[in-house]
Amino acid sequence: REKRINGFLSNKYKVIHGDNLSKIAKKYGTTVEELMKINGLKNDKIKAEQELIVPKKIKNVLEKLNDSLENLNYPEKFYAVLRVIKDYQLEQVISGQTSLKYQLFQVPEIKRLQLEHKFLPKETLAAIAYQIKKRYPALPLSVRGIIKKIKKDNRISDPRKISVGRKIKIDLPLTKEITLAEIAKEKKVPLETLEKLNPAILTVDAVLPVGIKIRLPLD
Repeated sequence: REKRINGFLSNKYKVIHGDNLSKIAKKYGTTVEELMKINGLKNDKIKAEQELIVPKKIKNVLEKLNDSLENLNYPEKFYAVLRVIKDYQLEQVISGQTSLKYQLFQVPEIKRLQLEHKFLPKETLAAIAYQIKKRYPALPLSVRGIIKKIKKDNRISDPRKISVGRKIKIDLPLTKEITLAEIAKEKKVPLETLEKLNPAILTVDAVLPVGIKIRLPLD
């Protein structure tokens, strides 16, 4: 997906098997005639591996960008999208779609409990989770949630079959991980307003990457 996003930044297209100018023109929101003109082609014949210059239209870039804004939980995806927005100055285009004035909120770093544990004889995953919750009562996960997270992180399908001496990694948030829904609740802002101000975030319950800036309405 990062390659796909970064592809928006280039006006070069490498022809693949099965391509023709009609397909490429449709993909980039242009015409066969325009492609022939900007590439100096005398006819519409092209071949695989041939490089073509394609026009970059803001409308076309926005449509393709919107199609790629899935799951921005991963920083590398988020910053790839930011690069597109910066290079095409799309912030002015997108911000012009709303009359709401806003301030910026930077997602802070989440404190985490990270350790490695070696399974002891007759020890259970439930007992480990219970001890963690007892030691860190403010931890935002329930005992069941802790078990689920440890199972997922260590690819444990059956907790009853964990062998003695096996090392498991424990990585748990000590404070709530930040989502758009959590920000709306904490800041007492309608979730619909935050969604309108932050159109790149498609899932309100997705954990936001540390350091990114979220738009909040001015008081």
